[in-house]
Amino acid sequence: MKIGLLTFHAAMNVGAQLQALALFKTLKDAGHEVEFIRYEPNYLKYPYRFFRNARIKNGIASYVKQCLLHIFCDTYTWIKTKRHYGDFQERFYTLSRQVYKNPDELAKADYDAIITGSDQVWNPEITNGSLDPMYTLHFQSDRIRKISYAASFSEKHIDRNMAEELVGRIKSFYAVSVREECLKKYLDNLCSLRIEVVLDPTLLLTKSQWLALMPEKRMIKERYVLLYQARGIKKDVLKQATDLADKLHATVYDASGMNYRVAKYGKQYVSPIEFLNLVFFAEAVVTVSFHGTALSLVLEKPFFSICLNDGRDGRVINLLKGMGLSSQLKPVGEELAVPRMDYSLARRHLDTARTASLSFLFKALN
Repeated sequence: MKIGLLTFHAAMNVGAQLQALALFKTLKDAGHEVEFIRYEPNYLKYPYRFFRNARIKNGIASYVKQCLLHIFCDTYTWIKTKRHYGDFQERFYTLSRQVYKNPDELAKADYDAIITGSDQVWNPEITNGSLDPMYTLHFQSDRIRKISYAASFSEKHIDRNMAEELVGRIKSFYAVSVREECLKKYLDNLCSLRIEVVLDPTLLLTKSQWLALMPEKRMIKERYVLLYQARGIKKDVLKQATDLADKLHATVYDASGMNYRVAKYGKQYVSPIEFLNLVFFAEAVVTVSFHGTALSLVLEKPFFSICLNDGRDGRVINLLKGMGLSSQLKPVGEELAVPRMDYSLARRHLDTARTASLSFLFKALN
């Protein structure tokens, strides 16, 4: 079957890239012809543009100063990071030749099925304040099978009218799945569609499959605690990681944002696949990130997932509750003890959930 994937495959973000790769690999290994549909809206490019941090609201002089500082301090970082992401996509992805701009073009595409999701593709906070008709597959076709896999959105950022609009669009789907149980319950209250909860694609691959993809050589030879914050840099979280590193006689390696840095080693620039190496060889991981948590889980690393209580913790709470690992959730600012984790129960939960998720995916394609 020829399958087109619609997700945030081009975002310069570790989680977005690795979840896209995981779903792509899962389908390819099952014998399907798979490619990412090249849809590149400006709202996905904006957070990663070069002058993204410069603000004009403080006056022209301040704006020019910010731009000049950015040019002198961050040019090499940005170019190197962008190159790593480009190399990653060239190595692992197959992209559509055509760049698609609207659903009418999708309706004419040569696919047997289009899968949307495996990220927050239905979150209007990300998709420019509305439901993007591309990610909701808003077109008519009796030929193309529409499927959502692990699509996600935040109840906080979608009102009832928008939710009803979403339900109206997914009624034409052959199979619908979401990533969080709370989203299934939310949509169940609005419609009678059969909606299933499935794993994020990063959890579809096993530990051995991920290890086969990453560099075998340890990137950082000394002991370190990996810190990964994906929702802004919080000094209290940095302190939690630093205090934990002291207990483990290690240093902190901060991989937050696009730049991977640690003061002792100078600046480092790694690809998403090399990020796995950083997770795997860490003494422990401290993260404010769904995918930072998911990758720590699948690689069976000692970790703590920090809750910011900002209305965005639900995805991580839902995941760890389902794996029997709620004890690894910690509030921001709380002292972290040396983690001693037993993965035997979580491994069984993950295997069961993985089997069910793969069953949904392959039944939807049969």
